Amino acid sequence: MNRSFVMAIVLITLAALAVPPLYLDKADSFDIVGPTHWIEVSGTTEAAHSDDAAEIVRGVAAAHGSVARLVGDLHDPGGVRHVYVEPSSHPDLGNVWLNEGYARFSSTRETQVHRFDELTGRDPRGIYAVLSGQSATALQTGFDGMGLQTTLVAAPSALAATVQFVGSSPTGHASALAVLLVSLLSGIGVLAGSRRYAIQLLHGTSLAVIARRDLASHRPMILVSVSAVILAAIALVVTDLGVRRLMIVAPVAILTAAVFTACAITAYLTMLFAVASVDLVAGIKGRTPTPHVTPMLYLVRIPATLLAVIAVITAHGALSHVREYEASRAAWAAAEDVVSISFGGHMDMEEFESRVLDAGYWLNSLEEAGAAMLVLPERLHELADDVLIVNDLYLARHAIRSTDGTAVDPVGGDEVRILLPAGRSADEASVMAATQRWLREQLDFTASGENPRSPTSTVTVELVADGQQHFTYEAQSGTRQAPRFLDDSVVIVLNHDTGIVSPDTYLSWATQNRVLVTDHVAAAAGVEPTVQPMISAYRPVAQEAADWYADQVTNAWQSVIAAGVATLVTIVVAIGLGRTYVQRHAQLMLISYVHGWSFLRTHRRILFAEGSLVLLAGSIGLAQVNTYRTDLARSEMAGREIVDTAAPAFGAMQPFVFAAFVAVATLVFIAHLSARTASLSRTRNREAI
Repeated sequence: MNRSFVMAIVLITLAALAVPPLYLDKADSFDIVGPTHWIEVSGTTEAAHSDDAAEIVRGVAAAHGSVARLVGDLHDPGGVRHVYVEPSSHPDLGNVWLNEGYARFSSTRETQVHRFDELTGRDPRGIYAVLSGQSATALQTGFDGMGLQTTLVAAPSALAATVQFVGSSPTGHASALAVLLVSLLSGIGVLAGSRRYAIQLLHGTSLAVIARRDLASHRPMILVSVSAVILAAIALVVTDLGVRRLMIVAPVAILTAAVFTACAITAYLTMLFAVASVDLVAGIKGRTPTPHVTPMLYLVRIPATLLAVIAVITAHGALSHVREYEASRAAWAAAEDVVSISFGGHMDMEEFESRVLDAGYWLNSLEEAGAAMLVLPERLHELADDVLIVNDLYLARHAIRSTDGTAVDPVGGDEVRILLPAGRSADEASVMAATQRWLREQLDFTASGENPRSPTSTVTVELVADGQQHFTYEAQSGTRQAPRFLDDSVVIVLNHDTGIVSPDTYLSWATQNRVLVTDHVAAAAGVEPTVQPMISAYRPVAQEAADWYADQVTNAWQSVIAAGVATLVTIVVAIGLGRTYVQRHAQLMLISYVHGWSFLRTHRRILFAEGSLVLLAGSIGLAQVNTYRTDLARSEMAGREIVDTAAPAFGAMQPFVFAAFVAVATLVFIAHLSARTASLSRTRNREAI
């Protein structure tokens, strides 16, 4: 058996076993697996009659198929979700969920199944999942008849979902690299047996017969691989909920194996036709069709290099987030009782806006009760660094030391206090001017809305000790514009008693996770009836940060593995390129040696091509850096922020990182080429005859 073919078969088997559970884990973490359509129902409260909606759902389920409604858990939205099922009169997936439970694939999210009757009296607006096209159309028609707004979305096919997964995750990048590696191994396997194929062609054997012989010679390995997949399926069936899991896993596994196999067969047939195009005498001597092979190797090498760079950048970002979380672990441990409030509700914009002031006043009442904490990183126009805008509750939980080492006292009343690091005392005038300007902007906005308080603007400055870090409660570092800690930053203490910030602005900050609640049980118990429909979840920020950390650890490992595989692919391609180049130019290399030509002169063309690739990679990295700097300059001129994730992962080193990946493969190629040149010159190898 050809070892390259054996390795390709092993990779296809591993992909068929590994990709489906990884894909389904991610898919199930976002949405339940199984529905054919999703319907989002929204609209006014007047149109949302729950009894009418329940009758519509029951009628659709009885006539067409089960209907399920998804409801997030109020207190653990990231870890638990609830599915309320109205079963159909005939067996389908909804009945299975009710009787046997949901076939869980996610390692981080639990799905609890309930009967739809438990939602009696609840607002019908929300997300519904249906299991057939007829159910979707009938349900949409029913809700439209109630005067509600509906949005119908078809669930993506297995092919579309898998392609999206491959293109957007570190696991997907590794899968793409594995496809390249399988194709490369198939092609190398043909090249390795080129002399054997030439002999068969000399005896009049057709390519079809050669392909069948190769298939027959590897039949034991193929049977072993198929047996491994079948055993894995049997193991899945005998576990709890195994049959239903298998029904979902099987299409993804078959699709994965089909894609890998198709790529392997394509590479095999392409190289087989290329080998058949070589003169039989040259083929018997072992010479390969390098005019065809060299471009193919470059077509594999370029995307492999690109995927390697992407994997390294992803790994770098994930590892940076992991290190940042580790540095903030103690701060998160002290924030276990802090939650953010997710505002949404499936209501139209007009109704939502009519409730904004009530929600803002409710948040103000929480602050008065000492249960709402303001943590707002903000960039003021005249200042180069972020400032942190907080209230007294933040000071109570995070002591900021004054210059004499004591904790800063709460502000209270209508005072606005600027806490300025002593080392920046020379900037007091500019900081005061920037703060006054920001306060005037808030006052202008407040004056245009409803606010029962009389705004005041008593602003004082207090010097605080240098070298202090201020925690921003940024749960998902890198997704917004602020880091988890601000070092030696200006802190502005501002309570809602000043009347400077309007209730709707306060709500706007809360929707950005900048107003946090420290006692969400009491907050939920005391929420105003008009505000309750606006709240979709209370999210513990420490748990959100921990989940983000777990995702980054997974991404880091997957990206490191993908980078290793990509680097291996580029090196293997470089070795293959060196081998085919030597076979193509063996005579020229020997003649050049006899005439005393240098290595550089002998191989100037291929070295020029390799050097151009290195320079091209560096130029791409440099272009990214320059583009980012241009965007940053324009953003600063426009007075707005630029998202941190737009920055090149390696900063000014980006061009060198890009070039290094190509240079590694180039150095391997040059080393191989140098060794082969020396071997030809020393032994007068038959390749040169």
